[in-house]
Parts: sequence; structure tokens; C-alpha cells
Amino acid sequence: MHSGRLEKFLPIASRTQALGQKILDAVNAKVMQPSQEVTTVRQQVLFGLGLKAFRCFEDLLFLAQQRRGNAMILLKTLTETWIFMHFAVKDQGELNAKYVYATSCNQKVVFFENNKDYSDQAKQVAAWKTKKKALCPTYNKRTLKDLAEDQDMTHMEAWYRRVYRLACEPAHIGDLINYIPQPGQAVEWADSQMAPLSATIALNYGMLIILHIFKDTSATLALGFEEEIGELENEVAEQRASS
Repeated sequence: MHSGRLEKFLPIASRTQALGQKILDAVNAKVMQPSQEVTTVRQQVLFGLGLKAFRCFEDLLFLAQQRRGNAMILLKTLTETWIFMHFAVKDQGELNAKYVYATSCNQKVVFFENNKDYSDQAKQVAAWKTKKKALCPTYNKRTLKDLAEDQDMTHMEAWYRRVYRLACEPAHIGDLINYIPQPGQAVEWADSQMAPLSATIALNYGMLIILHIFKDTSATLALGFEEEIGELENEVAEQRASS
């Protein structure tokens, strides 16, 4: 059943990928105009998150085409990116976007602080700390769960709880049970028997997320892709309701 649904999702996802490239080309044409240059931190962060989300979706689609369960790991990254994007978007000013940017810098700080064998370790720590402080002088790390549960983050708590946490399982150790052979069962160098189902779930939710991002991008920048996006959303909804 899940294999059949995956086969129906894949062509829709391929057209979604193609549309994403058209949107990216249109965005580039727009921002190359002097009056539309990316000049604010908020714009930089939102464009960065959007590009990260699209490239993540492309990788997710590739793994789903191979019927690989690890497509779920890309869904984890995509969902996380979407939550951060919602957090940045809801603030029309720059505070939330700067916080997201500072969080990225903080990840660099943590990495280099814990890996002192790099020859330029001290320089890297100092540089990323300086950048983080410039963006957010009173930076106080919040978890992704904290952001998703923010009172203004409509529906994000459910996405965190239902989708992000599910996608975390194969990214960590939660799916080990799918690989443990049972008594009398051959030990095979192959993907888990759950792989087609995992690929289907990842592609299902992945398309919902990326189409939301496409829609917001097209509307905000007046790119005119809303009709094409709506048609793809309808096709996804039809397949989701078909079984």
C-alpha cells in the first residue's frame, strides 16, 4: 500500500522540484534589480532558510526515489528549517531573524570550543562569538521546541511534536528496532523493511512544507506562481485522501 502511494507521490514531487527551480530563478531575477537588493538581516536570513529548505527537499526527493528510509533524516532538517523560518517571519522587524542567525553562529562556537585540535581553533571561537554578539548581544539559547511552542507560532507545536520528533528517530537511535534481526531471520546488508513507508512519509510531509514555503515566497515577492503551487497542493491532498 505504502509503495503504491510512494509511486503516486514521486511524479508530483518531481514537478514540485522543477517548480522550485523556476521560483529560484525568478527570485534571483528579482533581487538582482537595484531596488530589490537583499539588504537587511531579515531578508538575508529568510532567503538563506528558503534556499536551505529547497536544497534539503531535493536531497529528500533523491532518497525517496531510491526507496531509502533515510529520507526521514532530511525531513528532520526540513522541518527544523521551516520552524526557524516561521519564527523569523512572524517578526516584521529584525530581532527574530538576528536570533536565528545568531543561533547558527552559536553552533559554530560550540563545535570549535569542543574541538581544540584545530590549528585556528581559538581564532574561530573568537570570530564566531563576535559575530553572534553583534547579531544578538543578549543571546539566550532556546530549543527548537521552545520556538515551536511560542504562542505566536500557529500550528508549529503540532509539526514539532508529530513530524520533527518522528523524523528524529532515524537521525538518532530511535529506529534501531527496524534493523535488529529476529530469531531465524537472515542478517542482510539492506535497508530496513520499513524503508518504503519511511520514504513515503518523508516525501508526504516534505511536499507539504516546501509548497507552503513556495506559496509564501511567491506571494511576498509577487512572483505569480500561486496557481501552479495550488495545483500541486491539490494533487498532494488528493493522494493523501485516497487511502
